[in-house]
Amino acid sequence: MINNLPELFYNISTKPLDPDFLLVKNIWRRGEILKQFKSEVTIFTEVTVGDGERPEDLATRYYDNPFYN
Repeated sequence: MINNLPELFYNISTKPLDPDFLLVKNIWRRGEILKQFKSEVTIFTEVTVGDGERPEDLATRYYDNPFYN
């Protein structure tokens, strides 16, 4: 299943002018919550991820901590 996911280059560098790219699987591309769990509003919050947003961007937005990704 993981092998079928698309790949992307992810910048792991902390320096914006000195990128260090790593080829990774895009696990968010086809991710969705199973129907039987969507009704559990206490467990999940539906979020629309903007184009180019990364997991640490969402973690910062919702938890004020980029390391909660």
